[in-house]
Amino acid sequence: GSSQLNITATIAGYTMGSGGASFIDISATGAAVSGIVGDDVEANITMPSFTFNGIAYTAARVGSNGVLVLGATTLDVTNVNAALFSTANTAGNIFLAPWWDDLDNLSTSNVYTQQIGNTFIVQWNNWGHFSATVEGEIITFQIQMDLSTGQIYFVYPDVNFDGGMAANNAGASATVG
Repeated sequence: GSSQLNITATIAGYTMGSGGASFIDISATGAAVSGIVGDDVEANITMPSFTFNGIAYTAARVGSNGVLVLGATTLDVTNVNAALFSTANTAGNIFLAPWWDDLDNLSTSNVYTQQIGNTFIVQWNNWGHFSATVEGEIITFQIQMDLSTGQIYFVYPDVNFDGGMAANNAGASATVG
């Protein structure tokens, strides 16, 4: 079955919660990010202007390990996730981490971007955990950025690795924030 968890917390002046966003699969309609297919790699994307903490960003560096670094165009997004607030990514410490972990590229993995209305979406599609033993042990998740309100949503069709990676389900080894 399925369920929805609603939670709201205020941390460092930001309100975090759920609601207001549903998963929109862009794997068939979005633009594949060039250069992101691989293990522990990153690539640059251009995005519509998005204001975060009072600064407008139009460029970002997306990492295969579930991190989007705002305003960055060089250096690394590490596969070694850390507690937040973190300076572990040499690409920068202004980042969104919907599932920061050591993720591995599988034959069906990619990252897609697409703007739908006032929402810009970055979707990690069919990524495996570094400890995956078969091709089907995958997870899909996305960031939705509301370009009008500045709200950020981390959206997951589910939080389980398909194919039996139960030890890593629900972000057990990931950093999210």
